[in-house]
Amino acid sequence: MTVTIYKSTDGSAPSLTGQAGSLTTLLDAVLVNGYGSKSAAGWTIDKTGTNKRVYKQPAGSNQFFLRVADDAGTTYARIVAGETCTDIDTLGAYFPTEVQFSGGLYAYKSTTADGTARAWICISNGKFFVLIVNSASHATWDTAVSWAFGDITSYKSADAYHTIIIGGNGTGATNNNLVAQTQFVLTDFSNCPGHYMARSQSQSGTSVQVGKVLDGVKGGSTLYGMGRGVLPYPHAPDSKLVLSPAWIYESTPCIRGILPGIWSPCHAYTLLTNADTFSGAGDLAGKTFEICHLYAYGATPGCIAFETSNTW
Repeated sequence: MTVTIYKSTDGSAPSLTGQAGSLTTLLDAVLVNGYGSKSAAGWTIDKTGTNKRVYKQPAGSNQFFLRVADDAGTTYARIVAGETCTDIDTLGAYFPTEVQFSGGLYAYKSTTADGTARAWICISNGKFFVLIVNSASHATWDTAVSWAFGDITSYKSADAYHTIIIGGNGTGATNNNLVAQTQFVLTDFSNCPGHYMARSQSQSGTSVQVGKVLDGVKGGSTLYGMGRGVLPYPHAPDSKLVLSPAWIYESTPCIRGILPGIWSPCHAYTLLTNADTFSGAGDLAGKTFEICHLYAYGATPGCIAFETSNTW
């Protein structure tokens, strides 16, 4: 599927604010309808309500469902996923389940519940997307928040349940660490509270909580979050920028796969400038990237590098 980068600075891009319905309007444009010169990501609206949607993944994916409730008039929406959909308020085989996280995860939009427009970036290959929001309008994006939904790149052949939802575990911006949160060991999920997949690698049962790990040795094993590594930049031996994939693991323990298109710099975010672009070399030859600053752990910034090339 085609990789598309959507930005609030695009011509005819929808505005994102803290008002009810703003997020569903944005997702309608990005996922379903397109806008300006940007084609849609190929999704459909399966069910609709006032400031509520159930979106369905496109053909070529697991075609699971994402429910977004942006009807409360608050600084966040609530998000939850399911394998099936009956109506706007009813999904089947929820992930997370109501027991795992009651009411759905949080998708933070803005620090204020008003009409102040917030800059945003959405990255999608059709099957999977990440939405990053500069919710406090900081020039360096160092307090940006993000959430994600879609199919990961699975290590299991014919994986029919490798769809992930990553959302906030609270109403505040610091609870919406999302893509940036990581763990140190494969038996701990405490720092990835909003990470769930449809089912385990066994393909049976119900929703499972998952976590993310990085290349901890290069990234710095005493630091949580992406883009909070300890390697100097440029890297002394080769003058390069070093990146790590984000591996998704479950409690077996096992590595289920990787987050597609999202990489963690193994350097401190302070060494990398927000919105800088670069090309890959070696194993990453043919790929292009952009740096984006965001929360990494609590109120501490970090960053990610997302693939801008049609290579994932």
